Amino acid sequence: MSSEDGKNIIENVSAEVVEDAVRRAQPLITREQLAKAVVEKDRLESEKPERTIPEGCVVRNLSFRDRNLIIGSCRVYVKGENRGKHKNQFRVDRVVKILLEQETVDYFLMINDAQAENLFKWQEGRQAYVAFRMMKGGMLKPEEFVKNFPGLDMDVCPQKPPVQQPKLTEDEQRGKVREFYIPAKIDAFIEEALRDMDWGTLGSEQVVELLQRYRIDEEGDRK
Repeated sequence: MSSEDGKNIIENVSAEVVEDAVRRAQPLITREQLAKAVVEKDRLESEKPERTIPEGCVVRNLSFRDRNLIIGSCRVYVKGENRGKHKNQFRVDRVVKILLEQETVDYFLMINDAQAENLFKWQEGRQAYVAFRMMKGGMLKPEEFVKNFPGLDMDVCPQKPPVQQPKLTEDEQRGKVREFYIPAKIDAFIEEALRDMDWGTLGSEQVVELLQRYRIDEEGDRK
């Protein structure tokens, strides 16, 4: 069966179905149209009104690590595990809700899994490199090398992996920074918990940064 312009219509599909499909079809977007769409989107984003800070709230720019440390500190503070102090549990619940605890948990599960995979690949590469050198040095039989590393070329030395194990970058350890609006009373409670927490004689870089953000030194005193 043929259409009026002579082009073949898909076999076993009626002309009515084809006409309906053509009527519903959207034209392909050109590069020029795409560029205009991007420019228009940027314009609309720039014209959005600035977000207003809710009354009685404090603005805090916190990373995933910051949020994780804050929530942990508040829990310890409430349970009285540090210096026997107690606070109402509802404040911790508010902190957990405001700072989206599950999001931080999911992030660190993901990043730790990725790090474990990187370490596995590093160790695998190191073993392959050492085994190849041992084979070429006569300390390992070729058949043993092939058995343990069937996918490797016996004539090509595997790339030597870095001496040090792969590590997470500082940005990966922190996670993305986001803006949070925290009620002033809850923010004051967070500050109390951070000040009261026993961070040890030397806090990690992330801990130091968080305490500085709350204007607290490592010993818990207000600067």
